[in-house]
Amino acid sequence: MATQFTQFDIAKANEMLDGLGLTEKDGNGIRLMSDGRPLQFTIDISVIRQPRIDSAELIKGYWKQIGVDLLINTSDTTALNQRVESNEHDAAVWSASGGTDSLFDPKYYFPSSWAAFYATTRGQWFTRDTLPEEPPEAPKRQMDLYQQVFAEIDIPKRPALMKELLAISKEEFYTIGVMQPTSDYGVVNKLMANFPAVLLASSEYAHPGAANPEQFYYTAE
Repeated sequence: MATQFTQFDIAKANEMLDGLGLTEKDGNGIRLMSDGRPLQFTIDISVIRQPRIDSAELIKGYWKQIGVDLLINTSDTTALNQRVESNEHDAAVWSASGGTDSLFDPKYYFPSSWAAFYATTRGQWFTRDTLPEEPPEAPKRQMDLYQQVFAEIDIPKRPALMKELLAISKEEFYTIGVMQPTSDYGVVNKLMANFPAVLLASSEYAHPGAANPEQFYYTAE
């Protein structure tokens, strides 16, 4: 799922857009929609991570080659979240955990809350929030499966339910991964022993829990 549909193929992209009837272009080479407006998207990005803005600038150039205009709107995280939660955005960029949070924070795999940027109102339907929109059958099935996971008392049966949920995610293709995150680093006291060289970190699977900190110890100088 991390690499599906990421092959760079201008000819294929043009073929797909032509197949949608987007064959007319303006003087800047941007495709025109049926109402005459240019095919244009605004993408919201928080200024908290510069690499996200840099990658969007690259994408803007790639999209222009196929006649799609991309506007980049940078703001602080609070403003970005407000636009998303109010469903005032076209698209938004954030980081994902690469699968480690698929159970406890599944917003990248189905619209489980307003923070599912690709379908915030459907996520709000699931959580009974302030701006709900009833989703179609596929995400509804995922919502049902997700609730079954937590209702299932036979623990070995839970992975099968999650696999079925994630198979739908792959088919629906809600989110597009465009880059690996930059590495973080930490400072460890030189007297601390039994500390791993690489530490798993994600938003819900809180670190340093995965490193078994109960096994850390200090050595004498």
